[in-house]
Amino acid sequence: MEITRKETGDLMGVMTIKIAEADYQDGVIASLKKIRQQVVMKGFRKGKAPIGLVKKMHGNQAIIEEVNNVLGEKTGEYIREENLRLFGDLLPRHEDTSFNIVNSKDFTFAFDYGLFPEIDIDLAEKKLTSYNIIVLDKEIDKEIENFKKQNGVFEEEDEATDKSQLEIKLVETGKEGDDAVKSEGKILVDMIQDDYIKSLFIGQKKEAKLTIDVKKAFTNEADLAGLLKIEKEKLSEINDDFDIEVIKIEKFVIAELNQELYDKAFGEGNVKSEEELRDKFKEEIAKAYEKYSVNRFNADAQKELMKIEVKSPDEFIVKWLLSKEADKEEGKEEPRTKEDIENDLPKFKEELKWHSIKSYFLEKSGGNISREEEIEANKKLTLSQFSQYGLPMGSLNDELLTQIATESLDKLKENERHYVKEIAIEDKVFIYISENTEATVEEITMDDFQSLDKKIDTVKLDLTKEQIEDVKKEEEKSEE
Repeated sequence: MEITRKETGDLMGVMTIKIAEADYQDGVIASLKKIRQQVVMKGFRKGKAPIGLVKKMHGNQAIIEEVNNVLGEKTGEYIREENLRLFGDLLPRHEDTSFNIVNSKDFTFAFDYGLFPEIDIDLAEKKLTSYNIIVLDKEIDKEIENFKKQNGVFEEEDEATDKSQLEIKLVETGKEGDDAVKSEGKILVDMIQDDYIKSLFIGQKKEAKLTIDVKKAFTNEADLAGLLKIEKEKLSEINDDFDIEVIKIEKFVIAELNQELYDKAFGEGNVKSEEELRDKFKEEIAKAYEKYSVNRFNADAQKELMKIEVKSPDEFIVKWLLSKEADKEEGKEEPRTKEDIENDLPKFKEELKWHSIKSYFLEKSGGNISREEEIEANKKLTLSQFSQYGLPMGSLNDELLTQIATESLDKLKENERHYVKEIAIEDKVFIYISENTEATVEEITMDDFQSLDKKIDTVKLDLTKEQIEDVKKEEEKSEE
């Protein structure tokens, strides 16, 4: 068997595999013997049919299967021995392939191939800045003020002001019985949009009655529909005027800083004074600022690294993507044309470049992602989900968070697990970059940090998810 390669361009070439009869003959004989054991032929007991007859009936199929086996096995060995980092699949070159089992016993197969770009990056040459964001007293003051408001309560008062919350009963004017829209709800006087109507409520007392135009008072249709407990589409059917009765008047009182509040918010004895409260908020703000700083450093690092010149197998990429389009199930999605793919090629190459850079640094940092690193990545997703559901970040200690992330990791679907792994890879890569870059450390306030050029040139592409996943899977397959 003979395998040769010929370069046809940057990171592209043709691989030719010549298979002689001797390469597959033993396998064909072994295959025919197995088939013979199962063959039932008239005049012969099962498994006793002449091998010549078995070969006549099944020989061609046995040759096809064994040649394919030899082709796959030997080509795989060659790729591993030559350490070829193939991009995508080998694409058959039908014009240079000779596989005619009727006229020949020696065969030739030819394939186009593409390679991932080789990268070598010296981090010592990269100019990066790491920002240490200072926590100011005014920011701690603001957090404490918010803390007091979050723990405040509504207390009843005798007379309404512009800051009151009113519990009211609403009845549609001009209609009787079930025809009238009736509802009860709470409103903030200050949130009434019409100044005249707002003034009507100020000074009112419990059990006061008045008539207002609700559509002027509450111009946001979603809010009004919620107050009246009807569908937004039905607002056009109701009268403008509603009779209002004030059931309760309340004012909001912010919480006082005392031990009872500290124990309620942080657990008994964990915070014992306003000074300790300030220290706790300073620590929490600093942690949040550190995440901002890390995200900024990572974005700046990516931007700087993406400046490097990287070759790519352009012609092969187009052929490979076209082959993927041809494999799409008919009727499910309109295949993209060659023109479409060529138009998207610059974006695809940027994605390929960033993926290659990540792979380079992943190898530098130790290669494979450990289960512990996947769990850490899943912890980030778990925290994000808690935040989306409105649950406070502090409601999970690290031990409980680790337990949840560990148990949920094994229950993820394949694509979800792959997403977690990608987060773990990026985390590992950026940690390596940070630890191996002599970045300039700059102290800065949050106001100044926010005034920095916030345009982050991360790689944002209009590629389909399937195309991006294909690149990542092909890289993983190549590494294996």
